[in-house]
Amino acid sequence: MHCSSRGAAGASLATGAQGQRGLRGVLVTVPVVSAPAATTLPAPTHEGCCVPRQGVRAAAKAKSGGSGGGAAAKGFGAAKAPAPGKDTCACGSKIVYRECCEPYHAGAAVPPDVEAALRARFCGFVKGRVPYLLSTFHPHYHAFKYGTEAGGAAKQLERDLETAVSRFKYSGFKVLETAPGSHSDEAFITFRYNSVAKTRAVRPTGDSFVAETNFDGTAKVSTTIERSRFLRDPASGGQWLFADYTLIDYPTWMEEAKQAELRARGEAGAGAGAGGSA
Repeated sequence: MHCSSRGAAGASLATGAQGQRGLRGVLVTVPVVSAPAATTLPAPTHEGCCVPRQGVRAAAKAKSGGSGGGAAAKGFGAAKAPAPGKDTCACGSKIVYRECCEPYHAGAAVPPDVEAALRARFCGFVKGRVPYLLSTFHPHYHAFKYGTEAGGAAKQLERDLETAVSRFKYSGFKVLETAPGSHSDEAFITFRYNSVAKTRAVRPTGDSFVAETNFDGTAKVSTTIERSRFLRDPASGGQWLFADYTLIDYPTWMEEAKQAELRARGEAGAGAGAGGSA
């Protein structure tokens, strides 16, 4: 997921960028663009994110005041387990957020592999965890997206993230493929997600944002398929950081994000209008 542009009324990123449209792109089987000649890894699992290590679980329980062995609950009767689906982590793990991605967002643990890093990032967009998200970008992303020196667009990136988390609602995350890169510190993940843009609505109590809708009143959902490249960064203790992306299938309002990608690859204008969907 990255930050893109949608013009003055929207919320994505133009060269001055205003945020990120959907984490970007609809589910279709599409060829992977510019994939390195490498063998596809086994089908992705959720082990990195869905089954946190014992230390992560212990940290989460300690934070919530629990004790590993069933401490007595306040009031009458035993403490009840969370209702199924209540605050389930947005990364698709089917585990409650506090025991899945929250320890990563809070700095109590580090994603153990590249898929867990991607899942924690997606959940960070859903939860609006901008400080955490800022820490997940590789310095190379600044040069790729903004055309600056490595790490040289920190303020612009922060503004874009603030817009992305406040103007869009994200859901439907699914990993489609995980593949190794050209060396052990590079990896690629293709994934799909949904996004709903929010427009400004003037109300008696002040401005607020409401979801865009179709003529029949249903939410106007856009689907994006993106291929993200991650690099393991020695300067951050070997964490997997988001370096750049390829938009494979995306809504038409993300065309500026696609053009930013093409410019970074020296292909600006070559795919204008291609791959867009309503």
